Amino acid sequence: MLWISVFCTIYFVGTQFPIKTILLNISGLFGVFEIDKYIATGSWSIGNELVFYLVFPVFILGSKRFNWFLEFFFILTLIIAGLFAFNFLESTSSLSEQWKIYINPLNQLFLFVGGALLGKYFKLLRNNYFSAIALIISILSLFFLIGEGDLINIVSGVNRFLFSSIGFLVTFSFLVGKIKFNNTVKVILSNLGHISYSLYLIHPIVFWVLAKSLNRVENPYQFIFIGYGITILLSLVVYYFIETRFMKIGKRVAVKMGNSSQSL
Repeated sequence: MLWISVFCTIYFVGTQFPIKTILLNISGLFGVFEIDKYIATGSWSIGNELVFYLVFPVFILGSKRFNWFLEFFFILTLIIAGLFAFNFLESTSSLSEQWKIYINPLNQLFLFVGGALLGKYFKLLRNNYFSAIALIISILSLFFLIGEGDLINIVSGVNRFLFSSIGFLVTFSFLVGKIKFNNTVKVILSNLGHISYSLYLIHPIVFWVLAKSLNRVENPYQFIFIGYGITILLSLVVYYFIETRFMKIGKRVAVKMGNSSQSL
């Protein structure tokens, strides 16, 4: 899906990119070597995620040896995030001017490790009461946390950790909650969950292509309605006809590799 979004961006947006940049994007290595050279809009976060998966074995193996390793690793990533929030990012400059610093994987790593910690402590907990309280607190907190001026004021300083804490609280809420829906709602929500990755990568492409033929300022509601419809439809097609097929291939390869390693 990342490959599709990269080539569609190049084709529809019409921007020329060096071969090196294209190769880094196709391989996902831009997240390691040139974090700001992503091609598909929003794919910087995927570059971050690929870096996290490179780090993932470190705290998995460490956690097997030391029960406290994951907690230690989380504290370490919090300290690093603190350096970004209070030292590397300057509140006097706009976020766009410091974008490369903000999207550095080291600045986002504590979110990934924090999610792993939530799983460690609460993966078996199912309590709708706790879930509701956490969600209500999260929503109410947003009314009291006001960020003024440029977006840098949300992602730096104390606000960086206050808003991140709300994010963790929302994650906790959905992790421990167990809500029963009727079959229709289940199907809708399940499909939205399945296509979320495709939605994330496809919607900027749909936006730029649609903007060439429909003025979003003069026809805002029409633009939104058509844009949503096309994006969701394309995401469903991509998920069921491309993503799921590659998932099956990946599982077959993983099983064969697993069997080979066991025979050895």
